[in-house]
Amino acid sequence: MKKTIIIRLILLMLLSGITVHEAFPQSQRELLELAYTNNDYNLLDTFFTRWQKENNSISKEKFDNLSDIEKDIYNIYYTCYRPLDLKSLKWNYEEYSNIGCRYLVLQNSIDYEVAKTMNRDSLYSKCVAIAKNMGDTANLSYLEKQKDRITWNDPFLSKDLFSAKEHISKNKIDGFYPYESYNGLRTVYETEFYKILLTGFLWKDKISDYKVSGTTEIKYSEAELRDINSEYEKRRQFLNKVVRTAERKGGASLQSVGSLKHFSKYPHVQKIYIDDEGLYALVILYFDGDEEILLPMKKINGKWEIDN
Repeated sequence: MKKTIIIRLILLMLLSGITVHEAFPQSQRELLELAYTNNDYNLLDTFFTRWQKENNSISKEKFDNLSDIEKDIYNIYYTCYRPLDLKSLKWNYEEYSNIGCRYLVLQNSIDYEVAKTMNRDSLYSKCVAIAKNMGDTANLSYLEKQKDRITWNDPFLSKDLFSAKEHISKNKIDGFYPYESYNGLRTVYETEFYKILLTGFLWKDKISDYKVSGTTEIKYSEAELRDINSEYEKRRQFLNKVVRTAERKGGASLQSVGSLKHFSKYPHVQKIYIDDEGLYALVILYFDGDEEILLPMKKINGKWEIDN
């Protein structure tokens, strides 16, 4: 009798172990696929909870140990990262639909370049001096017309302003973790591991930007590509219930597999130019698609502000 009970207990434990494993797979890839297959948003929440636990926001101790320039980069990011209020960054810009999401996916690294000065007036004066020395009367005339409205977002003027800056160094912050949460939304970071994981999930390992270059011909028929794109869209819509995924216009084709954008980190900080005194900066912000704006910043009483 006792032997029978022991055998039953062992069998029950084995069965329970299988059930637990199936409900809570060991890998994030397995968990995400299971959540999608069962249309289970509780499992999807578990996936994001696990993801969030992998990285914490920068601690006060680590922040205090950063260089002055790196502290400035963080503080500039805090000022210009406004995913729920893009209109404050770009006039007449339609609100991007991060509103209503439960999670935000943030960039995990940030590029910056140090220059001697990023003050628009100083760079403008250098542009004028360069045009005079070169005898470039056409450009000098154009510059003089812009004197009272110097803006980085003029494509012609910004080219001159960039050419006038004196480069000091190029740098990058890897392991960039500014927020643990943002206005009630939980944040996770799109590390290289998750870029690959999400590529595999969205394309069901049929197509991968990490396996096939953008100009390599893909060996799929048009019918197969329609099925691949259809499945991709279903998976994207599944994620869109809780987090904003990037639009992928046109899907995959016989010639191209498109971009690496999985999530809308908009406004995505593409690069920050900052002067070596930490007084002026220029942020290149990407919005939906490839649209960008150049956002000038200045430090006032030790605090970074948008320089309108």
